[in-house]
Amino acid sequence: MRPSRDDLASAERAFARDGVEQGIRASFIEHFAADGLVFEPEPVRVRETWPTRPAPANPLALRLEWHPALVDVGRAGDLGYSTGPFRLTDTTGQRPPSQGAFFSVWQRQADGRWKVWLDIGGRTATPLDDSAFAPRPRVRAGPQPAMHATASTLTDLDRALSRVDAATFAQRLAMDARRHEEGSAPLVGDAWVQALARTTHEYAPTEARVSASGDLAASYGRITRNAADGSSRTGYYCHVWLRDDASWWLAIEAVVFER
Repeated sequence: MRPSRDDLASAERAFARDGVEQGIRASFIEHFAADGLVFEPEPVRVRETWPTRPAPANPLALRLEWHPALVDVGRAGDLGYSTGPFRLTDTTGQRPPSQGAFFSVWQRQADGRWKVWLDIGGRTATPLDDSAFAPRPRVRAGPQPAMHATASTLTDLDRALSRVDAATFAQRLAMDARRHEEGSAPLVGDAWVQALARTTHEYAPTEARVSASGDLAASYGRITRNAADGSSRTGYYCHVWLRDDASWWLAIEAVVFER
């Protein structure tokens, strides 16, 4: 793992350690950026909203444990993501444990510290081990039009995925691209492409940020999933995009739907 990945993985582990020692509320407020968002499923600014909520009588009653299994960072070392398994345990025994996958986008701050910008977690029916987070998404080699490394380029790419068929969508996917969604283990590569055949999506991006090195970017916004039977679901998405010399490739999609 290159040094910037090591740095981000260390920040994630420190966040997880504080979660166990201090509780979920205090650790999230500490490790999120001032504009950092957690999806509940609607995006909420943690450091603005969570301090206004009543503090739990026992901050350690819920024990959230996690660790990074897959980490990547732009070459500039300023923007990256981390994902892996989590387990939530009620130490009072009032509810059964649950488990799933977390996905976070991190941004390095002016003081050099990594802070969370975006965070989506999704529960799964069974526990996940680290093998569920391999292999790492990679850019493809192939003829695509040259695209600039700007935030508006990325939001345009998100919109361009709306209502396209599975084959067209697949042409924009990185190698070993991943989709994370509550209720199921991550879909990787061909498994994601096969799932695309059953639905179409509409994307309404809110914001995108691009590493200064122009090789990694992240975006988020609203998503609508349209099924073949005419039904639809709405929620929120986060995307990670990877860029080769000219083209951007969608590497990760994490979604959470409104209940």
